[in-house]
Amino acid sequence: MKTQQHYWQETGTLIVGIWLFLSPWVFRFFHWADMDTMNFLVMGVAIAVVAVLAKYMHALWEDWVTLALGAWMILSPWILGFTDNPVAFVDAVIAGLFVVGIALSATYRDMHLEDKGAVQ
Repeated sequence: MKTQQHYWQETGTLIVGIWLFLSPWVFRFFHWADMDTMNFLVMGVAIAVVAVLAKYMHALWEDWVTLALGAWMILSPWILGFTDNPVAFVDAVIAGLFVVGIALSATYRDMHLEDKGAVQ
């Protein structure tokens, strides 16, 4: 069972997801045909949706999915080839690091609570 003090991880992840979705417009690298733009839009929505799901129907798999999504954001500039766009590159890596950090914190929290029998 989750308590109010544990919602900061989901809220933080939701904020990063919203930021990822909006950042192509904020930093003015939005182009429908570019892989970096599509990556930010899709991953922003995916991270935000998982964060909302984690708030209301928590399970350990959500932390692992969030961790994988954050890792993808860190690696995506190299895999999708947008390292030449410094703004998108730095944005992806920093946002990914935040998501990974929050996911690791939530995973640790939930594994600790599971040991005590509090998470189902």
